[in-house]
Amino acid sequence: MGMQDIIQIGSEILGKPVSLVDYTGKLLAVSNQQDIGKMDLTPEGYPKQETYSIFRTYNFTKKVNESPVPVLVDIDQPELPRMIVGKIAIRNKIVGHLAIIENEQPFGEDDLELAKILIDVIASEVQKNNYYLLMAGIHHEYFILDLLQEKHDNPTTIEDRVRSLQWDAYSDFYV
Repeated sequence: MGMQDIIQIGSEILGKPVSLVDYTGKLLAVSNQQDIGKMDLTPEGYPKQETYSIFRTYNFTKKVNESPVPVLVDIDQPELPRMIVGKIAIRNKIVGHLAIIENEQPFGEDDLELAKILIDVIASEVQKNNYYLLMAGIHHEYFILDLLQEKHDNPTTIEDRVRSLQWDAYSDFYV
């Protein structure tokens, strides 16, 4: 059983769309692309800068990363639906995030607990793959690798990724 299968089963149990992103924000798996279609993604599968800005403005990423349990994200803005978001952590390193997106059926009282169980299942699956353990915490290197492999050729996308990583690429250059 792969990650996509786990996401699909989780979505069926919850009755809501589920998505999984890595630490850089790249979409790894989604239960149904049409259900999250309103989420604005770049062609490479990353959320657009506006979405990152909303999360930063309301400090949701920090809240989610510091919380031991999934968090309800509700900022009452039409471009960002209510979500339950939780971190995927392996050996205290955050390697990704799981989002359950509210649809016509509102969140129920058990959804936060079900999200925690789904996160634990995903973390267990991710832990089986040592590649993810090596990746944890080196999201800037991923981006550089993508650039070297010419996966990003759109200047706007590149700028969005640099801003989303909050990376000052020149801070480490010395002459």
